[in-house]
Order: sequence, then structure tokens, then C-alpha cells
Amino acid sequence: MESFFKVIGVFTLSVFIGAIVAMVFLLKRIIKIFRQTMRSFSDTKTAGQTYEEKRRAGKDGEVMIDRQTAQRMNRKIFDKNEGEYVDYTEEV
Repeated sequence: MESFFKVIGVFTLSVFIGAIVAMVFLLKRIIKIFRQTMRSFSDTKTAGQTYEEKRRAGKDGEVMIDRQTAQRMNRKIFDKNEGEYVDYTEEV
């Protein structure tokens, strides 16, 4: 009977150690996936350029992502002397 408990104890200990080893491998895999994901996001930026990302939802629920440099977003589209001025007169 004493050897039976010894066998049960060894079996329980080996299952416990196996579970710990499996958790360590699973944790290492999760960390690896997380690092790869972070690296892929940081690679989208090129050196010296910062992108501002704007997300909008379309009519069908699809997401549109606009990635532009800050310099491109803040550029002037029209010159100061461009444009049209119309005198508004109210008709009676």
C-alpha cells in the first residue's frame, strides 16, 4: 500500500512539472507573437517621419485608415492669392 501512494505521488509530481513546463512554453510563444506584432507596427514608420493615423468607419462598417506624414497633412492646398471673392447682394 505504501508503494501505491509513492507511485501516486510521483505521478502527481510529474503531471505538475509537465504542466509548469507547458505553461512556460505557452508563455514564451505568447511573448514571441507579441514582440513580432509590435515590431511589425514599428516597421511601418520610416526613419525621421511620424505618421498620423486617422480611422473612419465607412457606410458598410468597413474601416478606412489614412496614414500621412505630419508635413503632408499640414501643407497648404491653395495659395493666399488664390480663391474667388463674390460680392453678395440681397434681392428684395
